[in-house]
Amino acid sequence: MNYVKIFFFLLATIFVAACASDHKGGEETQSLSPGEAVKGEWIRQGPGGMASLTFKEDNHVEIDMKMDGEVDVVSEYKVNGNRIEITDVEGQTCPGAGKYEITYGKHFIGLDMVMDSCFGRVRAIMGFWTRPDYADIIIDLDDAIKKTSDPELILERARVYVAIGKAPEARADFEAYVKTDSTDAYVFMNLAGTCFPQDIPGVIKNCTRALELNPNDKNSYFMRGLARYDLGQREEACDDIQRAIELGFNFIAPAISSRCNEFWDQEGEE
Repeated sequence: MNYVKIFFFLLATIFVAACASDHKGGEETQSLSPGEAVKGEWIRQGPGGMASLTFKEDNHVEIDMKMDGEVDVVSEYKVNGNRIEITDVEGQTCPGAGKYEITYGKHFIGLDMVMDSCFGRVRAIMGFWTRPDYADIIIDLDDAIKKTSDPELILERARVYVAIGKAPEARADFEAYVKTDSTDAYVFMNLAGTCFPQDIPGVIKNCTRALELNPNDKNSYFMRGLARYDLGQREEACDDIQRAIELGFNFIAPAISSRCNEFWDQEGEE
């Protein structure tokens, strides 16, 4: 349906968003300061194809949205623990600053929106990112998992897979991980994202589980709302989307209004 098509590109970033996970990655990453841990080039399969973020030593980040060698946006960034603030200064800029939560892995970072009024920047930045040598990273993780079956390594590989656009492989790893830890809301949200768009009931099931564990997860509300709308469950869908907006996705309200305002207005009259 048109609704899902309109927001497909947004979902492509939302379902890989890391959120504020408790999993902080390997010792190598933990030994670095937060500012040092993000520096260098990161890549991911984005809405428009492969994209890259390059965090420079001078506290600027270059965003190449198509990895065509052309820098689309230059931004200033400030890292404070697991938060990063990004202010565009050159190129396809957005007004104001965007604030994002960072999840640090040994071979990935996850960026989840805390506050940003610019759809373009959210779509360009939010999600999992890995290093350009991801093929070697996957080989090393495969070897380590064969030797130890460590669930944390499986989770690490899942998020690298998501970053490079391998949703089926990521889904298998997330499913393996939740068999060992069924208490991590953000893993269920990630798992829900790998179900989209082929397994819409799977999206709803895993988002619902994520929300049972974390009732304030805006990503799961929004994703479940899209899935419910796709199944024709408009009332439930608009309730979920309204909750996502209340929790921070206010920038989607204008685009959603034509789909849900009639229902919301009816609620207000009762």
